[in-house]
Amino acid sequence: PLIVSGATDWTDIDIIFNTLDKVRDRIKQKRNQDIFICHKGGKHGAEMIAARWARARGVAQARFDPRWSAAPFKCYDERLYDMFASTGVVLFGGKGVARILGQKAEAKGLTVMRVADPAKKTADN
Repeated sequence: PLIVSGATDWTDIDIIFNTLDKVRDRIKQKRNQDIFICHKGGKHGAEMIAARWARARGVAQARFDPRWSAAPFKCYDERLYDMFASTGVVLFGGKGVARILGQKAEAKGLTVMRVADPAKKTADN
């Protein structure tokens, strides 16, 4: 499983589709297997676009809804530490939950790919 997370205000569909296509191709080449993605779902942003990508590409996906109103990151804790532990994480922008997810995944030794939102780049970036 590949965890996908990111900003709820992400709008660039092409970046997510292109990035996930490349990640999928790389995993197919290295491991000779397809991926499935895990995400929290959501009606907007990066995770909604990633779900659309999975449907368009015929890639299996699992949605993990937060069950804790005060701590939505706990649904990712389950994915990082259960018996079906993830092989990597792709973060499309985001703060808070996505940042914490990336830190926890790296602490576990997982590969974390961070993709910046081009809509939020400034002259300083």
